[in-house]
Amino acid sequence: MFSVFYELAYVFDKSDRPVVLIIDDVDRPANKEVLCEFLEQLRARYITRGVNDMPAFHSVILSSEKDVRALQGKEIPEDKYVEHIPWDISSDFDLDLSLPCEGIKAMLDDYESEHNCGMNTEEMAKLICEYTKGYPGLVSKICYIIDTKISKEKGLSDAWTKSGFEEAVKEIS
Repeated sequence: MFSVFYELAYVFDKSDRPVVLIIDDVDRPANKEVLCEFLEQLRARYITRGVNDMPAFHSVILSSEKDVRALQGKEIPEDKYVEHIPWDISSDFDLDLSLPCEGIKAMLDDYESEHNCGMNTEEMAKLICEYTKGYPGLVSKICYIIDTKISKEKGLSDAWTKSGFEEAVKEIS
């Protein structure tokens, strides 16, 4: 356990900003006793932060925990648990996370106003939207490839065209 805190001290030393720890799936630890001991040490370090240059996390986020009392071994009735955690990838949910074509166009409009590359943002947004169905990761990937790779080869004005888009799609495929 102490080696973890030794490694964390390195993170604190290198960071010029507050450090936040996010522990995901905290409701499914293999050993709750070890997790509780770790959390107790985090709490003790937070309380004594600043004393003898003791670093501490700015915040600790326990993700996926339905009720903190469950970590302490207390029985929580099933009907008291939160039914749905939308960011839990193991649970189904009906939330459309896709970007609308208008949203993609607005991002491209912002890019165009900053870079003045002569892009037809409506055409590019339509191409990107049709290919990605608005999936944010894919939208981002295509734009990243066009901006960082294709623009270096062709220049910005030629990169943000149908031809540049097609090259980005080929690179992904």
